Amino acid sequence: MGTPGRLKEELKFEILGIALVALGVLGIVCLLSPSSGLISQFVDRVLKGIAGEGRYLFPLLLVLAGIRLVSKRSRTQASERIYGAALLYLVALTFFHLMIPLEDSFKAGVAGDGGGVMGALLSYSFRKSFGIVGTYIILISAGIISLLLLTNLSLGHCQQGKICKQ
Repeated sequence: MGTPGRLKEELKFEILGIALVALGVLGIVCLLSPSSGLISQFVDRVLKGIAGEGRYLFPLLLVLAGIRLVSKRSRTQASERIYGAALLYLVALTFFHLMIPLEDSFKAGVAGDGGGVMGALLSYSFRKSFGIVGTYIILISAGIISLLLLTNLSLGHCQQGKICKQ
């Protein structure tokens, strides 16, 4: 058994993890039934404005982070997988917003359409800087990179038919 100070440290992370899981589940409930109360409406509006169609992923990420804290019972460092998940989330929000005409991008984002404000900002910036074809090239490349980070696989090994391992 650990020292009393260590036990308190482990307990802190478990409590934080349980709180994150509870917030994530509550967020999912708020998004699935926004008319059930004032807080539900507020959460739905805020997440819809920020992330648009990607609003459902944010509470899910909270649940996963909470589960990780509870299972590890210690401070977790940001791994490549976390960066991969964050990059994939941004790529998805940008893709959600590419269907919206450029001139309506921010108006639609504030209304919670497409990828919300985040999707609007990324989509607008990429389309103005690189055009639509360049934007697709960047997003597809970023999507592949995010999947490599998430899975820790090597394209070279997979291409050669070897079992993809770390």
